Amino acid sequence: MTLFESLTNRERQVLILVSRGLMNCQVAARLGLSERTIEAHRVSGYRRLGIKTLGELTRFLEHIPDEKLSV
Repeated sequence: MTLFESLTNRERQVLILVSRGLMNCQVAARLGLSERTIEAHRVSGYRRLGIKTLGELTRFLEHIPDEKLSV
């Protein structure tokens, strides 16, 4: 299992949308969740992947096949 596959479905959704330039409040509106919930999923996803910045997330996701990055 890859690191990306170890994320929950929601963590994957949040990180993909954030990596596309959406702000937490925009991701929350799109997924029908609170901004605080998005922040929690984002932090949890970053921790699981061992990353700390949006730039690191973007570089990490560059190596994931496009078919796995659909939301």
